[in-house]
Amino acid sequence: MMRITELLDVRSISLDAAPKSKKEALDMVVDLMVRSGKVNDVEGYRKLVYAREEESTTGIGEGIAIPHGKGDAVDRPGLAAMVVKDGVDFESLDEEPATLFFLIAAPNTEDNVHLDVLSKLSMMLMDPEFTESLRNAGTAEEFLERAVAEGNNLIFGTSPYFLKASLKTAVEHPDVRILNCSLNTAYRSIRTYYARMYEAKFLMGAIAGAISSNGKLGYIADYPVWGSTASINAFALGAKMVNSSAQVYLEWLTVKPEEEIHKDFQKKDIRFISGRDNLSPSETGRHFGLYRADDDSPLNIAMPVWHWGYFYERMIRNIMNGSWKDDVPSEATKGLNYWWGMSTGIVDVFCSRHLPIGTARLIELLKKTICAGDFNPFSGILYSQTGVVQKDKDEAISPEKIMRMDWLAENVIGSFPKMNDLKEKAKPMVLLQGIQCLEEKS
Repeated sequence: MMRITELLDVRSISLDAAPKSKKEALDMVVDLMVRSGKVNDVEGYRKLVYAREEESTTGIGEGIAIPHGKGDAVDRPGLAAMVVKDGVDFESLDEEPATLFFLIAAPNTEDNVHLDVLSKLSMMLMDPEFTESLRNAGTAEEFLERAVAEGNNLIFGTSPYFLKASLKTAVEHPDVRILNCSLNTAYRSIRTYYARMYEAKFLMGAIAGAISSNGKLGYIADYPVWGSTASINAFALGAKMVNSSAQVYLEWLTVKPEEEIHKDFQKKDIRFISGRDNLSPSETGRHFGLYRADDDSPLNIAMPVWHWGYFYERMIRNIMNGSWKDDVPSEATKGLNYWWGMSTGIVDVFCSRHLPIGTARLIELLKKTICAGDFNPFSGILYSQTGVVQKDKDEAISPEKIMRMDWLAENVIGSFPKMNDLKEKAKPMVLLQGIQCLEEKS
């Protein structure tokens, strides 16, 4: 019998979704489920959920909906949770708007795990205090204090936005182990973690370079923060490795609307684009991962995957076997950052079945060499837009310098945005984790 907490990945939780229809609600919660890495066929799973909903509504009343899908599109059992504070019409049994969504994913096995989860969820949701606390989740500080008060001694803050709240809680509760999902943080009171997404981006760049006929590739970046530059440059280097004339045109979502970016790419005859790693719960569509921008709808080619569940499991095991203390840095002022990549299973790339056989084989070979430690995307002689970055063909850039990377590869067409050009909602994140050179250009 599985516990609810074993099925619910923190990446599959949204507390502020705002769908306008039942279809949007289902699409958003399905996209949340995809983040956990438990679904091997996104559209196949989406069809399973829609098919179940056509049989009868899963809006059980009292503002609660429990959609679910079982089939071969699911690798492992999973649960996603979504709060819609203003509610959405979901054709519920009591005809009231739905505010709490729990989506269940179950593999095509005989154990009927989804029925077990449904039973447990139903028991939990009978408690009005429990459901009300979910609907009224407040600030990060309030949430963390509540977590500590309830006796939790290991807390994961899953966004850099939670960094200040995590630090405050860690100082006030030194006996509680707190980790924050961010890079380049030197606070000893908390530990940080992130994934080497640049490894996946390198492979996606190689795919794009191999299948593009004109060598023109688009890259839509989000926030100009630590780690994002490494992903941009790795994509550009991967493309250049298989296509020496490949050029990567860089645009920023925190500066320009996505629709405008796509129009600009279309004018430049750029068809293959690396977009967002995944969609936020408030958005729908298929403009994510590596895709071909067709007139009707994009054709998804490859997407990076974050298997955060592996990381959380290993951290819990480290605490249980006593090795958590062994990780403490020797320097008194140094913080500890877990930055794991493909070799640990935390990062991967899912490729379309329509990928050319030769390209698919190349990507598998590159993936194996990266996992084995035989190849580093940032090894050998490297050039930036302004000149040589690394002269020695036998050297590789250190992890610290990869994190702090503030230059763009020579085949990138574009630049870092100025702070004043950023959308207002992007500035707090950039001020917290932004690349240093942005301040100099403001």
